[in-house]
Amino acid sequence: MAELPDSGPPPSGSPASGPPEPDDPTPAHLPAPSATDPLPAQARPRLRPLPLLLALGAGSVALVGLGVSMADRLAEVLYDRHRQQLERQLGAVLGHQLVLGPYRGIGWFGLQLGETRVLP
Repeated sequence: MAELPDSGPPPSGSPASGPPEPDDPTPAHLPAPSATDPLPAQARPRLRPLPLLLALGAGSVALVGLGVSMADRLAEVLYDRHRQQLERQLGAVLGHQLVLGPYRGIGWFGLQLGETRVLP
């Protein structure tokens, strides 16, 4: 029998080649060190999630509070601007003169008004 000439090394990934050798000794879960980075990956400080979450939570609460305060102020301005028109329109529907009370704020059930009177 005739022997076949050797055609070179077997292709990578074939069973004869074995497992591939790692080119980089850095584990996969750590970022690769850069040439300008003076600290190795193990010595870099990590962000702590709890202070970050607390800061995000406090900022969110502050934004919601600011939004509610601005909405309350806007509702007060709009109510004061349209109060006479509302008294006329609602009074016409009721068939009596209506005097709406002062604005008291936004509550769980909507706008809160002071003492409102329906005149004869």
